[in-house]
Amino acid sequence: MRKRNTAIFKPIYRSLEIAPIRLYDDAWLPPEDSDDLKYASSEVDLKLEELVKLQTERKNIEKQEELLKADIMDYMGSSYLLKSNTGYKISWKPQTQHRVNIELLKKQQPEIYNRFVCNINIRPFKLLKEKV
Repeated sequence: MRKRNTAIFKPIYRSLEIAPIRLYDDAWLPPEDSDDLKYASSEVDLKLEELVKLQTERKNIEKQEELLKADIMDYMGSSYLLKSNTGYKISWKPQTQHRVNIELLKKQQPEIYNRFVCNINIRPFKLLKEKV
């Protein structure tokens, strides 16, 4: 395969901050991957489509689950326990949790807040629909 000269396009692309697309025998190729950005292969695109489908199904199932729970909670009223005739048991007891109000602590006692705060690095996996 013969590589075509894209040098004449580079100044235009630099001013637009878009990576040049290289032509090889009239076939369009995506820009090259970098450390921060990788372009999906067709195999990964198929997996992404399947992931989106599964996430949509999960959301629909979660909505159905919440509706069923609400019906059961309405039936239970103020009762803490429910026994079914099919061997299931539901517990719905009130609980008290003790939590620190971080914003108030930061505002009123910043030295204590700074002494005990720690940074945690995370890398969340998010699937976002790109705006076209």
